[in-house]
Amino acid sequence: MAKNLRFIQCGDLHLGSPFHNLAAIDDRWQRIIGKAPVRAFQKIVQLAIDKQVHAVLITGDVYTSANHNLTAQLDYVRLLHKLAQHQIQVFAVLGNHDPLEAWKAKIPFPPNVHIFSAEAVERVPLLVDGQEAAAVYGQSYAKGEQRENLAWKFNRAAGDTFSIGLLHTQVGSRESTYAPCTLDDLKECGMDYWALGHIHKHEILCEKPYIVYAGNPQGLDCTES
Repeated sequence: MAKNLRFIQCGDLHLGSPFHNLAAIDDRWQRIIGKAPVRAFQKIVQLAIDKQVHAVLITGDVYTSANHNLTAQLDYVRLLHKLAQHQIQVFAVLGNHDPLEAWKAKIPFPPNVHIFSAEAVERVPLLVDGQEAAAVYGQSYAKGEQRENLAWKFNRAAGDTFSIGLLHTQVGSRESTYAPCTLDDLKECGMDYWALGHIHKHEILCEKPYIVYAGNPQGLDCTES
């Protein structure tokens, strides 16, 4: 068994997203603001390298819509390659803004990246020094709406040392179109840590087990930090 495990959770990057509700600004500030989401992810990648983490967990909505900005896609893959150069594994689920059906460009990912299937929950080992330090479970969205409670499909394997669940979800609303579930649904799956995406606000919903929304790393309008 590995002696330690370090990972970074992030999501809702919304690379290439336009900002909303801003007053007229000059061209220089338009360029600065336009690049802010990708620069936020650059900082996450550099932090992962500096802290020598074993994995980066990405919980959906890398982009904002079905028409992904090609420059944003290239920036994203370039940064994934940077993580690969430092032997950092990447585990990612797709959310409502970047579902499986919406991927247009076929830009290959480096081998350190695992994108979870939209068909069923997958279990993938997180390796540290060649040994399984944790099992990472996840399921992506096939389409922009996911009315099914995906949390019910997660089940910890009996032999897991440490279990991590990745899900893009709206917790607390059974009527949501974003994989609705309750806190109890998540607690009953046996995960040691839930990495959640969709809500643009950092929030720890529970500590036993940890159920965490990382929030978005860069605000997209005047209501978000």
